[in-house]
Amino acid sequence: MNLGMGSLPARRPKVRPDDIAVVFKEHEWAYRQLDKRVTRVPNALTDAGVPKGHRAVQVGFNHPALKRSRMTQ
Repeated sequence: MNLGMGSLPARRPKVRPDDIAVVFKEHEWAYRQLDKRVTRVPNALTDAGVPKGHRAVQVGFNHPALKRSRMTQ
């Protein structure tokens, strides 16, 4: 079954958790680490009172934090 690109961030840590997902300057993050960080974003928004289904925006420079926030669903 083809689940599409949108499900890649959720699937990849289960399939290849120790493969490198992101390289930025001297830092590397494996898919397992990326998944852990990606799930923090929606959890923090929920804890702050943002209802499920609402939208949020992040403005910033080209940085891994910006990429992680774009992967949340």
